[in-house]
Amino acid sequence: MGAALYTEADLRDARRAELADRARQEAALLNAALQQLVTATHDIARAATRIPQLREAAPGCDGLLADMHAGLPRYRFMAVTTESGQVLCSAGGVPAGPLQNAGWQVDAANSPEFQTGDYTQIDGSDAFLPFALRYRAESGAPRYLIAALDLRRLPDLLAPLLSHGDAQGGDRRTLAVADRHGVLLFRSADPEHWIGKTVAASVLGLVNAATAGTAMLADREGQPRIVGYVPATVAPFGLFVASGFYAADATAGIEAAMWRGGLLRAAAAAVAFAFAWLSGQRWITRPTRMLLQTAERWRRGDLSARAPVPVAATELRQLATAYNELVSALKKREDERMSHALLLEERVEERTRALSETNNRLHVEIIERERTEVALQRAQKLQAVGQLAGGVAHEFNNMLATVLGNLELLERRLPEDDPRLKSWVERAIAAVQRGAQLTSRLLAFSRRQRLSNGPIDLNLLAADLGTLAMSALGRRVEVVTAFAPKLWLAMADRSQLEAAILNLAFNAGEAMLEGGTLTISTANEWVPAGNQDDVDEGDYVRIDVCDTGVGMPPETAARAIEPFFTTKGPGFSGLGLSQVYGMARQSGGALRIASDLGRGTTVSVLLPRAMQSAEVGGHPAPGPASRSGIGVLIVDDDSDVRLATAAMLGELGYRVCDVPGGVEALALLGEHPENWDLLIVDFAMPFMNGLELTAAIRGRGWTQPIVLATGYADFSHPGGAERMLAAVLRKPFTLRQLRDTLRKVCRRMPDDGNGAPPGQPADIGLG
Repeated sequence: MGAALYTEADLRDARRAELADRARQEAALLNAALQQLVTATHDIARAATRIPQLREAAPGCDGLLADMHAGLPRYRFMAVTTESGQVLCSAGGVPAGPLQNAGWQVDAANSPEFQTGDYTQIDGSDAFLPFALRYRAESGAPRYLIAALDLRRLPDLLAPLLSHGDAQGGDRRTLAVADRHGVLLFRSADPEHWIGKTVAASVLGLVNAATAGTAMLADREGQPRIVGYVPATVAPFGLFVASGFYAADATAGIEAAMWRGGLLRAAAAAVAFAFAWLSGQRWITRPTRMLLQTAERWRRGDLSARAPVPVAATELRQLATAYNELVSALKKREDERMSHALLLEERVEERTRALSETNNRLHVEIIERERTEVALQRAQKLQAVGQLAGGVAHEFNNMLATVLGNLELLERRLPEDDPRLKSWVERAIAAVQRGAQLTSRLLAFSRRQRLSNGPIDLNLLAADLGTLAMSALGRRVEVVTAFAPKLWLAMADRSQLEAAILNLAFNAGEAMLEGGTLTISTANEWVPAGNQDDVDEGDYVRIDVCDTGVGMPPETAARAIEPFFTTKGPGFSGLGLSQVYGMARQSGGALRIASDLGRGTTVSVLLPRAMQSAEVGGHPAPGPASRSGIGVLIVDDDSDVRLATAAMLGELGYRVCDVPGGVEALALLGEHPENWDLLIVDFAMPFMNGLELTAAIRGRGWTQPIVLATGYADFSHPGGAERMLAAVLRKPFTLRQLRDTLRKVCRRMPDDGNGAPPGQPADIGLG
C-alpha cells in the first residue's frame, strides 16, 4: 500500500511538472509570436523612414503613409510626429490633437531607437498598443514614426496558438498578454471583460521579473494555478506573457484513481492477510516491484513503457491496467502537442517568409525611387544649363550683329591698294562668323533653335557624309557603313543633322589617333512606353556612329553632353555633343552614348519616323527687285545694332529712319504712314516686343511688309502675330543677307496686300 501511495504521489508530481513544462512552453511560443510581430513592425517602420518623403514629412507623405497603411490593417493608425508629439503626417484613425500627453510618447523620447509602448486608450476610443521608432531628419531634428497596433486584431494574430491549445483539450488553459505595468492587452478567456484591467496581485510581481519561469499562484477567486510566464524584461521587451492551468486539473484523475485503488487495496488487504505467507511474494511483491520500475521509466519521460499486467484478476492487475491507460492518454496528448508545435513553427516560418518578401519588395521600390530622383536631378540640371545657354546666345548675337555690320561697312570703304587692312578686317569678320556658329550650337543644345524639319533618307545622307568623312580622316581610319534595308524616313532638320553626323565622325577620328575603324550604321527601331530615353512610344530611325578608340570612363560619359565640357584641351569649345543632343531632343528623339574604356564608343541618334515622302529639289530663288525710293523704318532698343543696321541699309540705297521702341514706331506710323514701305523690328524690346508691335500695327490697318530681326531662337505670340511677318532675319546677319532678304520681301510687295507672305516667314541668318 505504501508503494502504491508513493507511486501515485510520483505520478501527481509528474503530472504537475508536465503541466508546468507545458505552461512554460506555451508561454515561450506566445512570446515568440509576439516577438515576430514586434520585429515585423520594427522592419516596416525602418523601411518607411528610408523613404525621403516620409523621413522629412514632406508634402504628399500622408498619401504614401496611407498607401502603406492600406496593406497593414493590423495597425489602427500610422503617424510621423515631432519630439513634442505634434503629428506631421498620418494615416488611419489618429486621435485628435497632439500626442504629447500620451505616456508612451514621453517614454519613447528617453528609450532606445525602437520602443514598445503601453496599453493606450484616448477619449474612449478603441484601445491600441503603440510602437515608436526614433530617427533624425536631414535637419537633425528628432522624429518618431508611430505604428499603433489595434488590440481588437490581436486575437486574430494569435489564432494559431489558441486553436493549438483548444485541440489538446482536457485541461483548462488561459493565455494572457500584458504591458510592462501589468495592464492586460489580451486574454484568451472572456477577452472583452478583461482587456484594459490589471492582472491579479499574485501575478503582478512576475511582470518585470529577471527571467522566465513557472510558478504556483492563486487567481482572483483564490484557486491555485500553474503559471508559465515570460517577463517584460525579456525580448521583445515591454510585454508580459503568461499561460496558466488550474492545478486541480493536473491531479484530478490521479487522485480519483488513488481513492478507488485505496478502497480496493484495503478490501484486498483484509482478504490477503490470511494468504500473506503463501502468496505474498508471488502476488504482491513481484508485481509491485515491476510496476514501480515501469513508473520510474514513466517519470523519466519514457511513455512507451507499459506495466506488466498480472494474470490473476487482482487489484494490481487493475492498477497496472489503469496506469497503462493513463500513460497511453498522456502519450497521445504529447504526440498531439508535438504535432501542433510543428504546425505552429511552419505557420511562423510561412509568416516570416511573407514579411521578408514584403521587405524585399519595399527595398527594391526604394532603390527604384532613388534612381528616378538621380535621373530627375540630371534632367533639371541640363534644363537649367540650356536656359542659360539660350539667353547668353541671344545677348551675344546682338553684340555680333553690331560688330559684323560695322566690319562689313568698313570693308566696303577700305582702299583697294592696302591688302593688309583688308586681311585684318576679313579675319575679324571670320571671327564674328565663328562666334555666330558658337551661338548656333548653344541654341541647338538649349533646344531653342527653330528647326526646318522634313523627311530625310538617312541611308543616302549617311552614304554621302561617310565619303566626306573618309577623305577628311585620311587612311589611318577605315570608314565602314552598314545600312538597314527598307529604312524608314526620319523627320529632322537636314542641315542640323548633317552637322551632327559630321561632328560625331570627327570626334570618333580624334579618339583613334593610332588608327582604327569608324562604322556608320542605320536601323529601324520601335520604342515602347516607359523607356529610358524619355521619348514617346512609336517608330524611330536610328543612326549609330561607332569607333574603336580609347573610349570614356563612366563619369566622363555621364557629362559628355554638358555644354563647354571637353577633355581635348584648349582650342575646343566642348559644344559638339551638346549640339547633337539638342538637335535630337528638339526633333523629338534622343541621344545614346555607350562607351567602353580602351575599346571604343558608340553614339546613337534616335529620330522619329516621317510618315510622308522625302522632298526633292528646292524653290527657285527670287530675282532682283528695285529698291529706289523705298523707305525703311528700323525699331530696335539696342542703339549700336540700330545704327549699324541703318548704316548697312543706307549703303544699299534705302531711305532709312530708326526709333528705339514700339511706342515711338506707332507714333511715327500714325503721323505719316505713307512715308514707310517696310519695317525692320527687333523681337526683345522693353514694354512691347516685336511680335506685339507687329500685331498692333496690323490692327491699325498698316499693310506693308514687316521683317523681324532677332537673336532669339524661338518666339511666339498668343494671337499668331508671327504669321503676319514677311521674313525673319537672324542676328548677326551680313550685308549680303540683309540685301537678299529685302529683295525677296520687296518682290512680293505688289502681290500681297497685307505684307504677310503665305505660310511661315523666311528665316535667314548666320545661325
